[in-house]
Amino acid sequence: MKKLKYLLFSLIILFLTASHLQAQAYRLDVLKEMEHPSKNRGEVKMPVYPTGTDEMKRFIEMFLIYPKDALQNKIEGRVVVQFIVSKEGNINKITVVRGLSPSCDKEAIRVVSIMPKWIPGEINGVAADIQYTLPIRFKFSESEETSNSNVICDFPQID
Repeated sequence: MKKLKYLLFSLIILFLTASHLQAQAYRLDVLKEMEHPSKNRGEVKMPVYPTGTDEMKRFIEMFLIYPKDALQNKIEGRVVVQFIVSKEGNINKITVVRGLSPSCDKEAIRVVSIMPKWIPGEINGVAADIQYTLPIRFKFSESEETSNSNVICDFPQID
């Protein structure tokens, strides 16, 4: 009976030690991932606007409303927005990384928020939530023939 108790006690100690070592190994893996995320991520395929970059540009140009105060103050420049394209293709967590003016920043967020679903990105061939950065340039030009301002949205090719 004493030997059975000793054996049971030894097995419990062995089990607890193994569990502790496994937990430490897991923590080391997590720390390595935090130190070198790109090495452990695998192959990343970025999300894509459903009809391509040119159509995304047209979408932004069509729906972007140049803020009146920015037009009056002749504010031009770039707003850089970042967002997450979910594994379902939805756009979430839109933030301004580089702002221009409060009204231009707000308009850039509004336009990105009404975009249709994207084709999701992938990590190692599996759909995943991926962060996307999109620069949107606010620019206006006075037409020589008329006094109306033509609003232009422009961003660098991303493909």
